[in-house]
Amino acid sequence: MDRRYIIGFAAILIVSCSFSFYIGRESMRTEIRSRLSDAFSSLSAPESAIDSGAPTKPLERFAEIGTSYDLTGLNFVIDGFEEKTTLNQPYDSPVKAPDGVKFVLVNLKITNSGAEQYTFFVDHFFRLADAQGRRFNMSEHWQDVKTYLNVSDLGPGVPKSGIVVYEVPNDSSGYFLEECRPD
Repeated sequence: MDRRYIIGFAAILIVSCSFSFYIGRESMRTEIRSRLSDAFSSLSAPESAIDSGAPTKPLERFAEIGTSYDLTGLNFVIDGFEEKTTLNQPYDSPVKAPDGVKFVLVNLKITNSGAEQYTFFVDHFFRLADAQGRRFNMSEHWQDVKTYLNVSDLGPGVPKSGIVVYEVPNDSSGYFLEECRPD
């Protein structure tokens, strides 16, 4: 066989494998997002929490970098807030924020303060808020950073550090985390 045919065949094979790998990753990413969306949409507040008539206490706010905070079953420390317009993914092309939007990366150290292992979901504990009173849930790009914290298994007393990604308008500033409660 002519060497050009072998090289051509090898090039086609490499391109085909690369393309298949990329499509597979995108398909897997779409499936994970779909399953997480389905899981979160099926969650609802217990009947006892729905308009019980009792006054509600104000939501806790957390902003001090380096301070240890406690929520039921979770101890956490905010290591910093960082603004970015592009996320450099570990195994894929960079993700650019849409026009008029920026990413806010919250660096956290979390520890399960309970007695049982559980899976940590960011939106079960807190969300990002800004000085203008706007509240933001975690970005759909939460897995586009190397050390994301969402869907992390936490053993009792074992600390874990990582990043939570939010998308906010460009005019947003004065960030803090706010406790989440069932609506």
